[in-house]
Amino acid sequence: MKSNKYKIDNTDLYTTCRFMVETGWVMFLTWASRKEPFSNDWAEQNGKEYDLAAAPKFNDRVFKLKGVIEAISLADFWAKYDALFALMNKPGTLNLNVVELGKTFKVFYRDMTVLSIPTSFSGNQIIVQIEIQLQEVQQA
Repeated sequence: MKSNKYKIDNTDLYTTCRFMVETGWVMFLTWASRKEPFSNDWAEQNGKEYDLAAAPKFNDRVFKLKGVIEAISLADFWAKYDALFALMNKPGTLNLNVVELGKTFKVFYRDMTVLSIPTSFSGNQIIVQIEIQLQEVQQA
């Protein structure tokens, strides 16, 4: 089943835009990198002195959704492409729901790359591979 795996603001990416994410959800299980703690680099001592008394802070992650847009005609492709852009092009944060994990992440659209030119299979199916980058927002 291709649908109901990834949702933006409760809109299914496959059902609405025929965007099938291929990268899987492993990246969502990866911990964010820790921010560098405050430190002093004393010239007369080896190494650095780190202030580790405060709770650690973490960087935001970038989620890369690599997948394909499927369409049955050029007009259908542009409709799906524009629908996907409209989902990403909203003010404020987006709620990215990874249904299989039962987890929602606050994100905003960062970048998109087209990875392949439109390819036609079976005479009338158009497939375009893209990668969408979404920046995690930990502070709300």
